[in-house]
Amino acid sequence: MMDSLVMMNGVSGFNIDSTLMANQIKMPEMITTRHRIKSGESLSTIADRYNVTVASIMAANHMRNSRIVAGKTLVITHRPLRSAPPADLVASAAPAHRQKSTPKAPVIRDQNVIEYKVLSGDTLGQIAEKYNTSVKSIKALNGLRNSKIVEGKVLLIESK
Repeated sequence: MMDSLVMMNGVSGFNIDSTLMANQIKMPEMITTRHRIKSGESLSTIADRYNVTVASIMAANHMRNSRIVAGKTLVITHRPLRSAPPADLVASAAPAHRQKSTPKAPVIRDQNVIEYKVLSGDTLGQIAEKYNTSVKSIKALNGLRNSKIVEGKVLLIESK
């Protein structure tokens, strides 16, 4: 019967089995996640993380402009992430148990260059002061165009 329908409609190259399979494949459901904004994040970087648009985040959170504040929470509706969820996700159904990250010793790459993992609340100015260098030097060594940094990012620091 399907073959006669295909012939009557003049469809060529039509594979009934693959069409039936395609109709049975379900798209992943949309899920809602609460994302706690970190210092240095923008709506653009958050949208990229969840593979959504800035406009969809703004609409879901009734925002009039793209200004966000660290520590606030955004509701984001997205398809399930393929990899393990980032540590900064706040589960919608569970209470948030946020552990303070413990500073680790910087990794020494060279006698004068170290790797420093940015902690929550760090600024380039504080890091530069701590390692007796300049913000300009840190930005140049890491190819940064501005002073925005995000917790977890590893920076190369040339200590003097």
